[in-house]
Amino acid sequence: MNMRRSLWWVFVAVLLVGMVVTVLSGFAAASASQYWKLDSEYLDGVFQMERVGGPGDDGQSGSVTIPSGGSKIWIADEAAAADVTFPEGDWVAYMCLGSGWADKCSVEVGVWDENSLSFSAFSVVDLRLTWDSNKKFIEVKTQTGSETIPEGQYLALKVINNDAVARSVQTNGCSSLTSPCTDPGYPTPQIATAVSLGAGGLGLSILAALRRRKETASAAS
Repeated sequence: MNMRRSLWWVFVAVLLVGMVVTVLSGFAAASASQYWKLDSEYLDGVFQMERVGGPGDDGQSGSVTIPSGGSKIWIADEAAAADVTFPEGDWVAYMCLGSGWADKCSVEVGVWDENSLSFSAFSVVDLRLTWDSNKKFIEVKTQTGSETIPEGQYLALKVINNDAVARSVQTNGCSSLTSPCTDPGYPTPQIATAVSLGAGGLGLSILAALRRRKETASAAS
């Protein structure tokens, strides 16, 4: 009877931990937007965008010129530590641009494959494109389904110049990319999964300890 009671309380404890993890996961998913600033640091054909507060956030400077009809790509300063899947949501690109771009600038959000050195865009629809008096460009793109950044690959932003002349993007901390509120925690997926596994492991460990205790008591009697 005591063994059954102990097992019951172990089950209840693990269940409660699971419920808490689920609640915390939902809360985190509802407020997990992250913010990257575009920089002029250049390596292997792409520029760097630095996650605010992340290990690569060492300050931004300068500007980047995009040729007529061309594009430039910025990638996150950290590769995905595991497969990171973004559920549907809104990406916000805020560009500080040189004068004259009008509506001839556009952006794409996607994945940079470090092995093939190629960019693949997410499936998105344009939700809003606005300008202000200082030539600052704001574009919101709605991701229309789940998109995954594979382990070892990079979140990327492609800026396209559709104008007949070269144009520049300011990279002095002004231009940025913001992820949806559904961001699972790039570059490391949300810790909730690890906590859940830990809770399950804890429950199994307690069960094993109780079983050994029962066997020891039986042998002693």
